[in-house]
Amino acid sequence: MRRGRGCELMAASILLVLTILACNLPGQPTVPPTATPIPETGQATPTPPPPEEPSPTPAPDITAQTGCTLNGAFVADVTVPDNSTFPPNTPFTKTWRLRNTGTCT
Repeated sequence: MRRGRGCELMAASILLVLTILACNLPGQPTVPPTATPIPETGQATPTPPPPEEPSPTPAPDITAQTGCTLNGAFVADVTVPDNSTFPPNTPFTKTWRLRNTGTCT
């Protein structure tokens, strides 16, 4: 009888140790990560909202030797809107409209 009871205690001990180890495996996340859903083929992906219109960033005035102030401000994209995409190796020309906010001509 002792032999049977000893085997039962040994088996129970091993089972308990394995259970504890299984709960603490290294590299296993304790909280499952939140997965980003991947759209199925044929589904449109949501388009992000358009970026806000850039506001003119005031630059420090620079005084020229003639006594006038050199300064400028961004007004608009003329040719290619922001966030435009082109195939690789496609040449393009980007033009901006600027305003002379200084006192020099």
